[in-house]
Amino acid sequence: MLKKFLLFLFSFLIPLFLWADCKEYEPWYTGPFEADSATNIPKGDVGIYPYYYYQVSHAQYTPSGTRSSLPTITMQTGELALQVGITKWLDITFDSRVVFSKQLTAKTTEISDTYVKLGFQLAKDKKGAIMPAVRFIIRETFPTGKYKNLNPDKRGLDSSGSGSYETDFGLRFSKTVFWWKCHPIKFVFTLDYNVLTDVSVQGFNTYGGGFGTDGSIKPGRTFYTIFSFDFSLTQKFAFSMDTVFGRTAGSSFNGQTGFDVSGASITNQPAIPFGQLVPITVIATRPENTLSISVLFLSPALEYNFSPNLGVIVTYLISMYGTNTLEFRTVAANLSYSF
Repeated sequence: MLKKFLLFLFSFLIPLFLWADCKEYEPWYTGPFEADSATNIPKGDVGIYPYYYYQVSHAQYTPSGTRSSLPTITMQTGELALQVGITKWLDITFDSRVVFSKQLTAKTTEISDTYVKLGFQLAKDKKGAIMPAVRFIIRETFPTGKYKNLNPDKRGLDSSGSGSYETDFGLRFSKTVFWWKCHPIKFVFTLDYNVLTDVSVQGFNTYGGGFGTDGSIKPGRTFYTIFSFDFSLTQKFAFSMDTVFGRTAGSSFNGQTGFDVSGASITNQPAIPFGQLVPITVIATRPENTLSISVLFLSPALEYNFSPNLGVIVTYLISMYGTNTLEFRTVAANLSYSF
């Protein structure tokens, strides 16, 4: 599927590349899709960013990284982000999501966790200079999603949050180069480290659990990084690629573990999943406390920019490797508008 997608993209992109007007221009970018921008929105401006994801999973990655088949899971996610420029060096972003999930006869609709992010502009990208744009972010996650007392008949699909107040510290770097005057390229590199508070859980929960589970989870901390490029074909058309790697340390549980659906005692709890893109879906399992989760995925995308302030981007996310998480294929789109 990825090969067909890339073949379609390049069969479309190559003619644009050859026919592009080679007069130098200021590139317009909506992407990359996954990498956060290293540039704040200008003071007084407002950005509105609706997203749509359609994800399909046919397997999960084992602790050794091999694939293990499972009944098909489909997830549709609607997301809306609102960004406001406060000063020349500070902006704020609000983000919320709704997730529709299905596996076999189980169906759920849940609100996910809510995010508030502050962006601090440390340096700006200037044409001809070596210094890239540099942005420091602090993102706080509020546990508005469902994470405990899950319905065992829903197969874990009604899990839509971590139950934790999460604080994410991140750095974003980007540099636009004009090696070809008619085809500028923007490179983006991001680093993030996520710290989570302890979570009180009862019953079936995001981290596993079962009947009679009652205790607290100490979630593992998360590190993830993204390297991306955004290649301008024309001022309006661009092709981008994100390479994303994330790793979450194993969680630990303290309390009464409870019983699984077969009546057996649950001796351990699963590790926390990496993000809400690949939530845990098999509950009442018995992996070790120390299991960590990792994921590597790609996100090739095609974007069209109507103006510097309005653009649309479509991508195909595909997991390449992972441990203790879902394999996935996702089609996603984003509309970016600022005023």
